[in-house]
Amino acid sequence: MLGFVLVLKPMMALSQGTGEPIPSFTGLPESLGDLKTILDRVWATFPGSFKAALNEAMSVWQKLYQWFNNWWQSHFTFNFDAWVKLTWQRIVKLFFNREVIFNEELPKEKNEMKTSIDKDLSGYWNYLWEKFKKIVE
Repeated sequence: MLGFVLVLKPMMALSQGTGEPIPSFTGLPESLGDLKTILDRVWATFPGSFKAALNEAMSVWQKLYQWFNNWWQSHFTFNFDAWVKLTWQRIVKLFFNREVIFNEELPKEKNEMKTSIDKDLSGYWNYLWEKFKKIVE
């Protein structure tokens, strides 16, 4: 519906033009001069019609913008601002909770990794020592 109005209004204004009739001719032009004269007369009516259509489209767009702006201000500005603030608070809370958890768990993870690496390396060194003893014997 909205698209129909936004297309229909300018087309109606363009079809109405500036009040100047579009020149008509009866028959084909007999020379290039006659053709140029006819085309000049037709082209002369175009800028006025185009300007009228453009003005009509601009008025429709301005009314639409004003209506949407008023509707947004009356219905959603306060609610939207409140929603954004609440969402931001939740995000901040989530990340700060994660930071506390991270700071608590990081030392535990470091100790577990160190123990795991030491265990793996001691097993590796024992494996190498056993291989070396087999080679030497």
